[in-house]
Amino acid sequence: MTGAILFSLQCLLQAKTTSPGPNMSPTESEVPGKRSTKPKKLEGWKWDVTIYDRPGWSTPWIAGPKLVENEILVQCISHPEDIYYDDWYAEKSETVTLSSTDGGLSWTETSNERIASGVTNSPDDFMVDVSTRSALTEEEAQERKRRLEAVGLGHLYDTTLGSGPSGWLIYPDSMAAELKAKGYSVFDEHPIIPEGQAAVYARAIQARYSTNRGETWADANIQGLPIFGHGPVLNGSLELSDGTRLEFFYGCELHEQMRSVYVLRSTDGGKNWQASRIPADPKLSLTETSMVAFPGGRVHMMMRCDVGGDGFICSTNSDDSGLTWSPAKRTPIRGQPLLLLKLRDGGILCTYCHRSFPGGIRACLSYDQGESYDFENEKILRDDVIPGPWISPCGPPSIELADGSIFSVYTLPKVMQLKPGETADGGLFCVRPKYHCYVAGSRYTLDYVRSLPGK
Repeated sequence: MTGAILFSLQCLLQAKTTSPGPNMSPTESEVPGKRSTKPKKLEGWKWDVTIYDRPGWSTPWIAGPKLVENEILVQCISHPEDIYYDDWYAEKSETVTLSSTDGGLSWTETSNERIASGVTNSPDDFMVDVSTRSALTEEEAQERKRRLEAVGLGHLYDTTLGSGPSGWLIYPDSMAAELKAKGYSVFDEHPIIPEGQAAVYARAIQARYSTNRGETWADANIQGLPIFGHGPVLNGSLELSDGTRLEFFYGCELHEQMRSVYVLRSTDGGKNWQASRIPADPKLSLTETSMVAFPGGRVHMMMRCDVGGDGFICSTNSDDSGLTWSPAKRTPIRGQPLLLLKLRDGGILCTYCHRSFPGGIRACLSYDQGESYDFENEKILRDDVIPGPWISPCGPPSIELADGSIFSVYTLPKVMQLKPGETADGGLFCVRPKYHCYVAGSRYTLDYVRSLPGK
């Protein structure tokens, strides 16, 4: 999944909660040394649960799970099934927060304010905010407005596909060739782009900081940022034990065909940043990321690969707090999207969607800080799902509970009743959604393994 809905849910995923309770995962500085050996016995247990299934509404997007003391919180976004939505745009949506106080067995609705987004806070008065804005200069914005007015589309100057003035920018279709010549990715076949219009998704990253708890803000300095023909999309952040701040994003630079993953790095709390690109084969298109950090400067990151990697997840590592990174390499894990969880014993759990037959949710463990994954003992959490892009577009996030078991959350599709002339294809962009999506979860132990027959 990409775009405005993804970014809003990432903010929720990064939200602050109360201080760690008995069920909460420890912070980076509390994690012991890496776990170097796999369990001697692999048996364990697993059970599945439906968390939220709303008749007449499809629920494809999730944030969380979060732990507040002994309560599990999951937030999701639902859309009416009789009007259009996709991962960039929705005519109507509602946000629902679900709560479980019995370890995930049962769920009730609760206040949406239980999960709150916000900027990164420090114990003192210092605050940091990294976000995106329109990449257009004032001159370019005025030129765009003039051309829209010239063809009778002036009312679209402030109109975007769902994410405010900093998101999709509508242009007259006559400008498509000019925009492509400038290196932008131009979209003119989206179902909600009317005839005679085209769109680009052109953004720039901005960083700012406050020394008085947000009363006033100052612009931070960013070095090394390229100009993007599509994106960039912010995709996660880390604050390391040595104070280094890392922000991750992906995008496609002007005149390039493949997307790349980038890192913003600050060693002074967020006043100054340096951008760098993860080294990778130019034939790879890398997008959504997930990352974990360890004491001593180790950062491990997994990346979705849409083109050039046959669907296999790629990984990279840094051993100097994000200053330099190893070239992206293919892992044995095939899936998208993905999310990482650092475990209390120092291991890493990677959960991911499997969107070909048999569709579902899977997981793998790493015992050596991401150098390798135990694919031989891949965990098949679900394999009873219709293959396609509506298998958990936000990925399957997880938490570690007090007893050491894992609770993973995901969204799953099932075919809706079709109208005359409709077909149940797997397309993400469709005039009317063909699938009903609902929220489900699995609770399991780390030694649970069920591989596919014959594997």
